[in-house]
Order: sequence, then C-alpha cells, then structure tokens
Amino acid sequence: VLGVFGFVGTFKKCLLLQPDNFDINLELAMINFNNLVNYQEAEIYFKKCIELNSERKDLYKHLFSVYQRLKKHTNSSDVCISLGDLYMKDDDLENARNAYNCATYFNEKSAICHWKLGFVMYKLGHLDLALIR
Repeated sequence: VLGVFGFVGTFKKCLLLQPDNFDINLELAMINFNNLVNYQEAEIYFKKCIELNSERKDLYKHLFSVYQRLKKHTNSSDVCISLGDLYMKDDDLENARNAYNCATYFNEKSAICHWKLGFVMYKLGHLDLALIR
C-alpha cells in the first residue's frame, strides 16, 4: 500500500514531466489540504490550479480556506475580491456582494474592497448602503 506520502511522491514526479497538468496540481492541493494538513504546500498547488483555470470558483474558495488557516488576512481579502469579480461577471450580484463584504472584513482599509462593495450595492438597488462606501 502506497499511503498518502507515496501518492504525493508519485504525483510530484508526474509534475516534473507535466508541470501544467491541472488534475495533478488539484490532487496535490487537496491531499495537502485535507490529509497532510500542509497549508503552505496546498497554497502553492491551488494557486497553480487558478493560474491554469481561473474561472473555477471552487478553487478560490479552497484557497480562501488555506489563507484563513494560515491567518493571511490580506491574501484572504484578495481572493474574495477575485471571487466577487467572477460572480459579477456571471451577474450573480448576491454572491458578489457576499464576497466583497468578506473582502472588506479581512482588509477594512482597502479602498478597492469598499468601492467594489459599494458598486454591487448600487447594482442591487441599495443606494443608501452604496453611498456609505
């Protein structure tokens, strides 16, 4: 039986041959996050997955979880902004609002967070909330 460490070693060898293989990067990210609880390694692979497929919202959610565990609040905010932008692109204003609100929570001094939250509030028709941003 290979065990988790054997799989990781095998996947890493495969990445030497195919560094842009999305599935292998995702597998390594999930193993490091869930099984090995190695958030620094998981961060590397989730970021690579986002580089390879920037439209998958689940990758941003996983990376957000990694940053939460690493207590990287500014990075958490940045991921929420990117996720909110994806929701805006899909015209999913409620989820965009939630993502931007989360971004503002983790980086309350960021003008871009406040601007994006205000903009989505405006688009949702909450002019009173948009104005205070």
